[in-house]
Amino acid sequence: MGLANEEFNLLRDYIYNLSGIALTEGRTYIMRQRLGPIVESVGCASFFECYERIQEKSPPKIEEQIVNAIITNETAFFRDGRPICCFSRTCSPVAG
Repeated sequence: MGLANEEFNLLRDYIYNLSGIALTEGRTYIMRQRLGPIVESVGCASFFECYERIQEKSPPKIEEQIVNAIITNETAFFRDGRPICCFSRTCSPVAG
């Protein structure tokens, strides 16, 4: 399923207003890859048709699916000791 620039811009703005996640122009492939299955699962033939349907009804379940599909669940920060050490040295109060 293709994703035209106009569709990307509409969905990008919608996602930003919904979640605060800002997708840059170069992220078209992420939107196509992650939202494509949602578009198909709700019975839409295109991203634009899905956008129109969301604008008409704005079902909370689809909104949740969209946000969950777009977010990146990265937990490396908590598994890597270096950021924690750096944070504790620079941000935590010094013990007296």
